[in-house]
Amino acid sequence: RLDMMQALGVQNVRIGISWVSTQLTENGNFFWGATDYVINEANRRGMGVLGVLHETPAWAGSPPLSGTPDLEAFGKFAGAVAEKYEGKISALEGWNEPNGRFFLNPVDPVAYTNMVKAAYTAIKAHDDPDDPDDDITVVAGVLGSGRTLGDNFTMNPVDFLQGMYDADAHGYFDAFSFHPYHYDIPFSEGETQSDSPILQLRELRTLMEQYGDGALKVWASEYGLPTTPLDPQHPLLYNSPEKQAEFLAD
Repeated sequence: RLDMMQALGVQNVRIGISWVSTQLTENGNFFWGATDYVINEANRRGMGVLGVLHETPAWAGSPPLSGTPDLEAFGKFAGAVAEKYEGKISALEGWNEPNGRFFLNPVDPVAYTNMVKAAYTAIKAHDDPDDPDDDITVVAGVLGSGRTLGDNFTMNPVDFLQGMYDADAHGYFDAFSFHPYHYDIPFSEGETQSDSPILQLRELRTLMEQYGDGALKVWASEYGLPTTPLDPQHPLLYNSPEKQAEFLAD
């Protein structure tokens, strides 16, 4: 798969680093397994790697996978990843879409900010002042686009970022990531739709500038359209390769 990606001109890969699969017990050793294989193979090809720190072990938080983790334990996990893959990983994202309960339960920008602080501090402890080229870029946010729904089900990403800044997130990330999913129209055509990804991105940028992070970049670390095969009973779930290409390029 990495060879196929490079044949298409892709030089960077996003890899999930599952905590629940990496540290089975609180006092146990780290087991890198398939993660080690993929990261080493990407590095061997000269590819940049963005790792995602995610999935809470049952011993570190409840519910498993999405529970808000013990901060000290999460910091140790982040530091272990930074130490293990120094020089092989370009950047690390702190969690995935914490503004949705499916990924972080409960949805709480203050609790998430505390996670980011713990991870950032642990990762930066492994920076080499004599070799800044190997420093890992810490990416926070990782927010999905969308609206605030239900009782703590999802939170609008703009409100979530405001909550992060209220909890003093400034200074604890090197870049911010946002997943601008919108299946109906291309990204650039969302000007007239409330809560569209392009309008939310502009509000996110305004907040970043307001809190002194205007020089940081926003990374679109996830985006795409459903690739469900054509089914006459569910035609709206199908997106042709041509449509997918058009939306990606836009």
